[in-house]
Amino acid sequence: MIPRRLALGMAAALLFTNATVSAQGGGQMQELAKKRPEQRAKIQTLVMKEKLSLTEQQLPTVEKINLDTATAMQPVLESSEGPLIKMREARSIESQRDASLQKVLEPAQYQQWLAQKETMRQKAEQKLMEKRAGGS
Repeated sequence: MIPRRLALGMAAALLFTNATVSAQGGGQMQELAKKRPEQRAKIQTLVMKEKLSLTEQQLPTVEKINLDTATAMQPVLESSEGPLIKMREARSIESQRDASLQKVLEPAQYQQWLAQKETMRQKAEQKLMEKRAGGS
């Protein structure tokens, strides 16, 4: 069985990669893997543009960061590796994304980004708990 914190962290990292899929009630790794990296990056950029009020100067850089992240995440999504390895890889990719975004976003925007990531992690945790409660 996967340790709870590991499963939650992995779910949050992968869910946030495609906010629209998770907002629609999906968010399953298989669903994410079905979308091309370009699709995930475009959706993520549109969501970030709206939620973070990105400027026209920030937009192309954030778009490139999201594409690089989605492209790097694709092998993780498609991998048959165990959850611990996937989690480690996803966290590394997300850390690189955060470092890149911190250079582009204003401090208030970056704090908002971090808050949104935390909200997604909490939602993933809640869904996992509901799934376990219903399946037990």
